[in-house]
Amino acid sequence: RGVRLIPFVFSMAMLVAIFLLRREIGSLGALIAAALVAFSPLQIIYGSYFVQESSLAFLTLLLAWSFWRVCNSPNRRNWIVLGVAAGLMFATKETAVIHFAAFAPFAVVAFWVDRSLPSRKLAKALLFSLGGFVLVCVGLFSSFFTYWEGLGDLLPDWVPYTERAGGKGHEQPWCHYSKIFLLHTKLALH
Repeated sequence: RGVRLIPFVFSMAMLVAIFLLRREIGSLGALIAAALVAFSPLQIIYGSYFVQESSLAFLTLLLAWSFWRVCNSPNRRNWIVLGVAAGLMFATKETAVIHFAAFAPFAVVAFWVDRSLPSRKLAKALLFSLGGFVLVCVGLFSSFFTYWEGLGDLLPDWVPYTERAGGKGHEQPWCHYSKIFLLHTKLALH
């Protein structure tokens, strides 16, 4: 029971975080986003048992929010929060690299279009983010600097994950999660 509390807390935190973004996306946008997240089958399924998806989703939202903050106020604190969010994502689940790969082109275009940050300052700011990322990853993978052998797990064997990214292990039909959701709903109603 206690283990299920973790994904539940992250799922609820994501809903709260969406409402905290009202200033950025508007009240109606926050309400619609929260409703879509709250009633999405994946959120309901992953929020009900212990898997990392709910925490990874929350941390991805934190990464997007911190990037928004960096674009609007590129101070040191926001850059560090961006790195810490990325580090927490990486430490949470190895498939976070897929999120990074999807996010990177957007970030490059955003900085290329904006150009308000000179390249020297951008490089310095990226070092703050990298510092936050490295500190979180080294801290967590070394069990808070007590088990240095754990750093060997920082770079797992990527071959199985590239195969999974191609669909291996996920050969379900398009309606797979809808069936699971309906089964859970049916069981809950009885």
